[in-house]
Amino acid sequence: IELEERLIEFFPFRPSMIPVGDRARVAVSIVLVGGPPISGEGQNVDEAIHRLLHSALDYIEDWEHHLRFSAGHQRYWGWVYRLLLAGDEEHILATLLDQSP
Repeated sequence: IELEERLIEFFPFRPSMIPVGDRARVAVSIVLVGGPPISGEGQNVDEAIHRLLHSALDYIEDWEHHLRFSAGHQRYWGWVYRLLLAGDEEHILATLLDQSP
């Protein structure tokens, strides 16, 4: 538990929802502020959240296989570990959105 508390303290998830700049459609993008390059874009909030989750799952897999050795991605280790400790998709999504599952 102490490790998780420290990770939360030093590697918080701060999701931010912003409108997509394309005037031809209505969409939102959810990005993480100060964390790994994970985002989700959709025609509505639910779709953006769904894509955010899958972006995170893809990033975790990529990070475990090769990004951890990249100088530009090594600094995201704490956020990745938090997601790995979260476990299943429901808990990962709650972690990303800074909510309890």
